[in-house]
Amino acid sequence: MTSERPGWSKPSQQLYNKLLEDTKHGKWVEVLSTKSPPPTQPDFARLTMFDPAVYEYGIFINKEEQCLHGVCEFGPYAQGAEGHVHGGAIATIIDGATQVLKSNLFPEILAVTGNLKVNYKKPLTIGTTVFVESHLEKRDGKKFFLSCCLKSADNSILYDTGTALFFDVNDRTDDLPERSCEVDGLKVDPVTGWSEDSEAVLKEIQDELDAESWKMSKTTKVPLSRKIFTRLPIGPGAVFEYAWLYNKDSIAMKGICQFGPYTQGPDGLVHGGATATMIDSILGCMVNEDPQIKAVTANLDIKYKLPVPIGSTLRVDASLEKRDGCKYFLQCKLSTADNSKILVSGTALFVDLVQLYNL
Repeated sequence: MTSERPGWSKPSQQLYNKLLEDTKHGKWVEVLSTKSPPPTQPDFARLTMFDPAVYEYGIFINKEEQCLHGVCEFGPYAQGAEGHVHGGAIATIIDGATQVLKSNLFPEILAVTGNLKVNYKKPLTIGTTVFVESHLEKRDGKKFFLSCCLKSADNSILYDTGTALFFDVNDRTDDLPERSCEVDGLKVDPVTGWSEDSEAVLKEIQDELDAESWKMSKTTKVPLSRKIFTRLPIGPGAVFEYAWLYNKDSIAMKGICQFGPYTQGPDGLVHGGATATMIDSILGCMVNEDPQIKAVTANLDIKYKLPVPIGSTLRVDASLEKRDGCKYFLQCKLSTADNSKILVSGTALFVDLVQLYNL
């Protein structure tokens, strides 16, 4: 694959060419690249409608050594804090790389993420060329344990590390929530992008809460001028829609999030990176509601209890578990609209840079 995409920087192209050179020796094979034509269906891992794309990458597999090498570059729409890559975008690449490696090693088993852990070692700036490395650590029946890390192109800087557990999707589909829409058929308001379910569930939550204690924190109904990973301008209802209410006395958040067609991973199901992105965003917004705090994600631990169907409106329930100096330990649950099942849960450690560095 030698075709160019305008979004590829010179350093990323150079690393890609180096990895491509390794394929000449027979052990390494290129399996995925944003240089190839986009898929026919929406795919959260292939957001290449922008230039530069949200992420550009090339992925290579060595089946004999059960490992993966790749190059990745995050574009402006992968942004979280100004100029830096969103923790959810990093989690998406780690989840995606480990999934690609597992799928190529064991294609006969359709597996989905059961657990994803990410350690954020150093801030990653937009436009940085990243070397991706993943390994199969072990297999236990239909469970697969993999590791992944993101490094600088010359391997001198370790930005992020992660581990992932994948399981056979057929082992957990008995209690799968009803699929709420076809991938291309989510009915939403043409202006807000919200579905009727999202409007109804949010109203129900607001009616349950004390309006004096719970104030609207973030919602996609309010325009945002800057580029950010959770507000991709693809179209109303295409990616994420959400509204989160904040209680400053208890440091808690409640609300909803809606997953559109472009959050898709496996056919008809939400990508593990998309749900991780929502949890990281919810917790980040919650801890940073206090203007005196400037906290960043140090660790994210996501447990995928059940697959999330595309088009789902999920309830958000997040809170502070404890605080230890500059460290904030947080938790978040994403549940079905009727609040009967927890589909995804997560815990995170955020570190306040103001307290850490006495800013």
